[in-house]
Amino acid sequence: MKLLQARTRGLHPVIQSRWFELSGKLNLFYFTDPAEGVRFFQALQTLNPPYCCDTVRPFADLAATTSWRGHKRKVVPAKRTVAIGIFDGGPGLARELGAISPPLYEIDRIEVGRRVDCSRWLNFVELASSVRWSSMAEEVQKLIEEIGPAAPETGATLHALTRNLRPGDRIKNQLADSLTALLTGLKNNCAENFSVDITALQESAMRHGHFQRAREIVYRRLPLLVYIDDSCLSARSGPPFLPRSDNDWCTLPGGHKASPIDRIKKMIDMGVRTSQRQNGGEPIFLLAPLDNSPDLLAPDELLDLIRTTAEKYQVLCLCSDQQFLEDIVAEKKYRDHQLMAS
Repeated sequence: MKLLQARTRGLHPVIQSRWFELSGKLNLFYFTDPAEGVRFFQALQTLNPPYCCDTVRPFADLAATTSWRGHKRKVVPAKRTVAIGIFDGGPGLARELGAISPPLYEIDRIEVGRRVDCSRWLNFVELASSVRWSSMAEEVQKLIEEIGPAAPETGATLHALTRNLRPGDRIKNQLADSLTALLTGLKNNCAENFSVDITALQESAMRHGHFQRAREIVYRRLPLLVYIDDSCLSARSGPPFLPRSDNDWCTLPGGHKASPIDRIKKMIDMGVRTSQRQNGGEPIFLLAPLDNSPDLLAPDELLDLIRTTAEKYQVLCLCSDQQFLEDIVAEKKYRDHQLMAS
């Protein structure tokens, strides 16, 4: 799975960006204020980080109010989304989800958001995860009329369950469960007595449950977003996603001290292994920024590392130097003013 598009809905110090498209390989970013770029990348990483958001609390320092035309409004953490990303589904995921229910074969893009309180939401783009009562009402009413003596108690229960529903009401949660149970009982016991397609009604009632199961699968399959910066060049401890078994990350086989470029390579390798352990897929790397330590990293070595990593994985790279931005060939390049929402 790749990240196709993203945006941040800024609360200081995270910027308010527009939607921007991403290449499946290398994407470059430049911010006049490097700290602003780092916070932008860290916000994007929260879409699926290798750490526990409830423990790290990545949005703890965000502004508690917003201003609009001179008026201040308090931020509701459980409602305000900070980072949003759209991922591709891919044929493998479509087949897996389609085994739950045929409508899930249509899943193509997946939208994920992270709120200030660290809760996360997931939607399937252009696919409703539940049906409205209006799409079932006519057939259910016809079914109630046809039930008659075949199952009078079921008919009465079905009527009581649906009589107060409005056309726009969604069939989900307890309503969906109750409706599914009634329809399943009719289908198993006396479906031949009715002209109504009970299987189709049953599928509509179960749609919300099917999509909930699909969400659980997609959450497990989302690519891990691994953030790496040049703090690894001097830090004694490893990155936050480093397993305890890999704690000797500053050395190479044979006990040789790892060079700066070798440390970054090792972190990338650790990110790949961590991703494979967690979901069996490929990670997305956010490199931010590695080009501001020329005394430790040779530019040519760094350029080569970024290129070779992007040949295998999707990479978002934050450049602290405009010349570095110009020196690398990439399908997508963004400067901070191009990202800002109008």
